[in-house]
Amino acid sequence: MKKFFLCIPVLILLLSACNQKAEPVAKSSPDKKAAAESGDKEKSLTLEQVYEKTIEASNKLESLSLASELNQSITLKDQPEPLAIKSDIQMDVVKKPLSLYQKMKMTVEGQPPQETESYLTDDGFFQFDPVSKKWIKLPENMTTELLKIQNKQADPLAELKKMQEFIKDITFEMDDSHYILTLHASGDKFQAFLQEELQNNLSPELAENLQLSDGMNIKSLSYVYYIDKETYNPTKMINEMEIVTKQANEDIAINQKANSTFSNFNAIKSIEVPEQVLQSAQEMDITK
Repeated sequence: MKKFFLCIPVLILLLSACNQKAEPVAKSSPDKKAAAESGDKEKSLTLEQVYEKTIEASNKLESLSLASELNQSITLKDQPEPLAIKSDIQMDVVKKPLSLYQKMKMTVEGQPPQETESYLTDDGFFQFDPVSKKWIKLPENMTTELLKIQNKQADPLAELKKMQEFIKDITFEMDDSHYILTLHASGDKFQAFLQEELQNNLSPELAENLQLSDGMNIKSLSYVYYIDKETYNPTKMINEMEIVTKQANEDIAINQKANSTFSNFNAIKSIEVPEQVLQSAQEMDITK
């Protein structure tokens, strides 16, 4: 089966109720007095209150854009020099009905970069194959399953349930314009959560080729979300992951860091597959 690339970062960090208050980080504003007065007022907000406002804002989100830079380093036991993979991703997302447009440039060290475009709408999943220089279409049954998965990932309640048991491990801070929510996940109590997040966040290229087993050693996973103080929309996310797995009984160490920024909130009205793509796309042969 041919590989296809689709990267959908979590749109927003959703947290359970908590009475923790935000601690200020270093101020960047030159007006320290104004910043202090503002900080005193903002510091009175608890994580529970910020959470509720964030949920309210997320419920009003109908569309957004994101730009993400994903850097991966893969180290084999017998090859001390790591293999570097860099992906630059631009994406537009509409929530109802779920649809997206994505452009991605992937560069594997020592190889020429590959650029691809993807559409996911009610018309199906379409992707430009950089090797054949043709558009391909995922079979209808696979597109249906893909839509179900992505709808589930975008469900605020699903994310809320995942994070609820780790609320005490979340650091709640702020700067001049953001609330900063940080989770560092490591240790035995996070293993089930880490396995699920690994499936959601590892690039499809790696996920297809690696053995994602229960015996995988997931050393650490961290999320840092920046929530705008005025709108309570996410503006930036930093995600880091460190894992050790096996391929053909050989240990592989993977370090991954993603920096994502969010914009164009509710500015995208619809995403449509161009007629030329609809007419020329060839359905993927899953038997190969």
